[in-house]
Amino acid sequence: MGATVRPGLLVMRVTFDQPMSCGYSFVTAPRLPYPCYPAGKRAMLLSDNRRTFRLLCAVRANERWGLWLNSNQFQHFVGLSGRPSAPYELTFSTSSESMIRTVHEALAADPFGESELGIVQR
Repeated sequence: MGATVRPGLLVMRVTFDQPMSCGYSFVTAPRLPYPCYPAGKRAMLLSDNRRTFRLLCAVRANERWGLWLNSNQFQHFVGLSGRPSAPYELTFSTSSESMIRTVHEALAADPFGESELGIVQR
């Protein structure tokens, strides 16, 4: 929360402490632009261990962004145990650095890289 990232393509990674069901809900945060693609155009990926969700986003430079995970209205992040995740507001800013233009470059900017999804790095 509160990090500064490069503008352009962004692969947002959310990792839970337990395996999750396939449902998810990312909702706009009040007064901040929503960083990810609109409903129906989301490219979401759930890891093999069912703990990490990745969502493709596109963000402009020099702005503050925000979204809710499991807002009070939409609680679709639910563990396999049936217990929903607590609501969480995620906010971040973008820098004035050069834009990230490819998904591969966006994945490479993640400190955990592609390894968590079982993708072999070369």
